[in-house]
Parts: sequence; C-alpha cells; structure tokens
Amino acid sequence: MSTTIEDKISLFAKVLFERIEEEYEQNRENIVKYYEAEIKRIKEEYEKKKAERINNALKEAEIKKQRIISKALADKKQEILRKKQELLEKLIEDILQKVEEFLKQEGYKEFLLNTALELKEKFPEGEKVIINLSKRDFEHYSEYLKKSLNGNFELRISQEEIKGGIIAESDDGRIKVDLSVSSLLEEGKSLLAQLLFTKLGEEV
Repeated sequence: MSTTIEDKISLFAKVLFERIEEEYEQNRENIVKYYEAEIKRIKEEYEKKKAERINNALKEAEIKKQRIISKALADKKQEILRKKQELLEKLIEDILQKVEEFLKQEGYKEFLLNTALELKEKFPEGEKVIINLSKRDFEHYSEYLKKSLNGNFELRISQEEIKGGIIAESDDGRIKVDLSVSSLLEEGKSLLAQLLFTKLGEEV
C-alpha cells in the first residue's frame, strides 16, 4: 500500500499533538507541584509569623504585667514608708512632750544627779570636770548638785543651747561627754526609727 502525502501529514500531526499533549501534561504537573509547594511554604510561613506574633504579644503582655506588679509594689512600699514616717514623727512629738513635762517634775533633779555621777566614771580619777547645765537647771539645781556631788567638779551655765541634762568636759577640753537631753533624744530617735523601719515589717 502506498502512503499518500495526506497520510504522512496526518501521522506527523498525530505525533506532534501527542508530544504537545505529553509536554503540556508534564508542565501542568510541574506547575501544580510548584504552586502546591508555594501554597505550603506560604502557609508554613504564615503559621510561623502568626506564632511569632502570638509569642511577641504574650511577651509584651508579661512585661506589662510585671511593670504593673512592680509599680503596685513600689506604691505599696512608698505608702508603708510614709505611714511609718508619720508614726515616727508622732512618737517623737509625744516623746518631746513627755520630756518637757519631765523637766518640770521633782524626779528630774535626781536624773541630773545620777547623770553627773555616771559622768564621773568617764573621766580620769582626780581630773577636774566641768559640768555644763542649761540656764534654768543651773538656777534651780546647782546648789542641790553641789551638796550631793563629791569630787573635783565645777558647775557652769552651758555656752551651748541645751534643753536639759549635762554636757561634761575636762578642764583642758580634751574630753567631752554629751549627756544632754537633746543628745539622748537624738539617740532615742535613731533607735526608734530603726525599730519602725526594720523590726515592724521588714518585708513589704
């Protein structure tokens, strides 16, 4: 059987179409695989970014929470500190009032005498001791103290302003001991402050 030109063309067209269809199918599969991979990659990237955003949001929320807690604690500590300071001032005010009352009581002169006797132990034996008193105490109690004290003492009106008590010093000024009411009060304030700010609630 002879092959006509039409048969050749038909055969060529068939082979060509088969090859085109095969290439198309292969390309289609490649394109589908590529886009499926892209869709998967985009989804994974989106999930990763979403997880990162969630984690970042959680971190920010935790930081904000810690800031709020820290501020609340700081405010609470500040308020407690303020209350303690108010209490300290009130107690000191009460103490000052009681001291003022004590300075006018009969027992105060005994306090002066006992303080002077205590001071005697703080100076070398035989050394002259100057006892400085407030003007009021000198006027009211100097005679009593002179009669009650034994030893080398001299009573003077203090050049320093003192409420009460005694400031004693050696005649040459080398030794000075302050047992004035003001000094005792300052020491009492320190002890009172220490009590309030440590023993009464060390932790907030």
